[in-house]
Amino acid sequence: IQPGYLARNNKVFYSERLTDIDAASLEIFDGYYARDKNALYYEGNKTEISSTNSFVALGNGYAKDLQKIYFAGMLIENADPDTFKQLRKGYAIDKDHVYLLNEIFPEADPATFIPLDNGYAKDKDNAYYRGKIITAADAASFELLNVAYSKDKQAVYHFAQPLEGADAATFKVLNSFYALDHQSVYYHGQIIREADPKTFEVIESTEHMPSGYAKDSRHVYR
Repeated sequence: IQPGYLARNNKVFYSERLTDIDAASLEIFDGYYARDKNALYYEGNKTEISSTNSFVALGNGYAKDLQKIYFAGMLIENADPDTFKQLRKGYAIDKDHVYLLNEIFPEADPATFIPLDNGYAKDKDNAYYRGKIITAADAASFELLNVAYSKDKQAVYHFAQPLEGADAATFKVLNSFYALDHQSVYYHGQIIREADPKTFEVIESTEHMPSGYAKDSRHVYR
């Protein structure tokens, strides 16, 4: 029995929850999908998917048969099973579309689409954050710096919003709290007006100095 489904005493459980699945005819595909003589199930719940011999679980909630693609037990409209391919971070593609979970990502180009980390992605035309275009971002030079910051050749972005006044050429992330360029220091995307970027540095955390501290030639910051 694979993770998720458990047959015990002629009963079938999904994550310790009793289901209506027939134990005698139980067939498990992966930790999400299973079927019995009556129906096909996702996470122990009956679906409307036709249980055919061509049904295959693809992992991460995706599945297909000869004609259709499914996610979380639901049909993905117009997806092509012959060319469908999972990518990273919840994205998938076929010859015509990019998908984010079970939704078509209409602006994205499947031939050049690249999922990045932390909700970011890009293709030949655009950079994206959480399925939305980052307006005016240059896709060719776009790069992810950490969970909060990204940049291209002309701008810096904080959670996909332009960081006004930031210099892309000199911008660098110091840690999860601080970043700087040649003219300013930033704390969670906000300029620290009194900080000196020329002497600013992060103070390494110790037993007596927790993380989040930094200093320059004039001040200590927390």
